[in-house]
Amino acid sequence: MIRHVEVCVVAHNEAEFIDTCLVSIESALGQLPSEILSRVHIVNNGSTDNSDIIIDKFCSTKNDAYDAVHIALGDKSNAWNVALYERVQFEDSLIIFVDGDCTVNPESFSAIIDAAIRNPNAYLLAAIPEPIGRYSEIITKNTLQGRALSGNFYAITPLFHQKLKQTQFTLPVGLIGDDSLLAWAAQCDFKLSKGVKHGLLVGVENARFGYHRLVPNSFKNVRMYWRRLQRYSLRHLQQCCIKEYLTLENDEFASLPDNIEALYTFHSLNHIRTDSRLNNFLDNRTSKVISNASGK
Repeated sequence: MIRHVEVCVVAHNEAEFIDTCLVSIESALGQLPSEILSRVHIVNNGSTDNSDIIIDKFCSTKNDAYDAVHIALGDKSNAWNVALYERVQFEDSLIIFVDGDCTVNPESFSAIIDAAIRNPNAYLLAAIPEPIGRYSEIITKNTLQGRALSGNFYAITPLFHQKLKQTQFTLPVGLIGDDSLLAWAAQCDFKLSKGVKHGLLVGVENARFGYHRLVPNSFKNVRMYWRRLQRYSLRHLQQCCIKEYLTLENDEFASLPDNIEALYTFHSLNHIRTDSRLNNFLDNRTSKVISNASGK
């Protein structure tokens, strides 16, 4: 039985979207049975716009079920650690993570709770983005097959929450792709040598969310799109470093260091992608950055 639902909203420079996000969360919580207690924790990390003002104003109009914390470090993995270990209050909580630029459908939280009840052994419950073209169709298919987790909106079950606390698993600061590592750790049940287990990551059909799609139709958006591609490259190479570490040193995901740069010594030129010229170009550039950071 789910008695507590705690929503963690991670926001970085989301002044344009955060109010709409919080309103959608409030609406979705309003669909839950009255016996389920809910709280909303907003972790505003490293924002340089007026996100903090908007967030505080929103919380001031609500009861104490809404709280906000403003931290200086603009790092999503660090914000995740803060949310899980410093803000969440109950050990038996179903914890829902939502990005600050997303909107959740009103029935989404109810669907997440139903899925948690139907899948008592699951660790993660994955929501699905509203359809936007063919790419969304692929994401939907993979999510429903338990092969994808969108970091924009997902839930940690009470069972997984308890095991995270027991192992003291944290996301390394500086990590790009918190959702990938979390799904990886969950599906392998915290140990790489166990291999991927079916049923630990469950896609939820009726848990839907909208998100801000970046379209390179202006100079500003082109710059943002190029930066995103660079982050994808760093994400890929970081995952390669993580896999090397887990394979060669310690296959417990909870043994990962506090900062991702500590794993850069495991970087190899073999990690650079050759599937396309663009990926190869980006990875070669990123490889030099990683090598400099590791002192190689």
